[in-house]
Amino acid sequence: MECQKIEIVGVAGTGKSTLTRTLVDRDPGNRVVDSLHTRARAHWAYVAHSVPVVLPLIARSARARPGFDWEETKFIVYVTEWRRFLRSDCRDDRGLLILDQGPIFALARLLWGGKPVTATREFERWLDEQVSGWSLELDGIVWLVAPEEVLLERINERKQEHEAKGRSLREGLDVLSAHQGAYEVLFERLAALGKPPVFTFDTSLMSPTRIAEEIERVLARDPSRRPVNAGPLR
Repeated sequence: MECQKIEIVGVAGTGKSTLTRTLVDRDPGNRVVDSLHTRARAHWAYVAHSVPVVLPLIARSARARPGFDWEETKFIVYVTEWRRFLRSDCRDDRGLLILDQGPIFALARLLWGGKPVTATREFERWLDEQVSGWSLELDGIVWLVAPEEVLLERINERKQEHEAKGRSLREGLDVLSAHQGAYEVLFERLAALGKPPVFTFDTSLMSPTRIAEEIERVLARDPSRRPVNAGPLR
């Protein structure tokens, strides 16, 4: 069976990590794909290969303040090179390859800050190239959603830090809206390309186990069937 690559995305509090653990626990054939790391010696060749693409974007960033910080620069490297890395990592997997904080997340992360550099022609061209390339690489995107009030409650109750944590209701909603808007920009581009399918699940209505069952059914076992209570994001 060919590698079936999926990315689980959603704003904070939607339950991405919980769903990922559920999928891995349900089937030993399901695994989380390794990520590129700039500090890993074995990955330096990929980092070096990205330089001709990354440097022009960083140079443009230097002229359009505020520029990309180091974390954002690493996201550019990852998105640019991760496809090559995944191809070398793809084995005879019988289950699902799950991308944790994958390329769509990384692209959304670059967009939701609203930095002027993301409106430049160079960045737009790079963004189009990356979205187009990943549309062919991914077999599906799982988009987790939940009502905003539920998301804010989850964010405030968990230990992890987040930009919306501890803020007023209005400020918290503004943060989530910016993050949601970044994903929607990407989904619009993917929809225009016609692939990959985006499956939407409301985690306030469906349990992680139920969602995992539907994902496995549509992507790993019977591609002709659609998951129940889910469908492409419009």
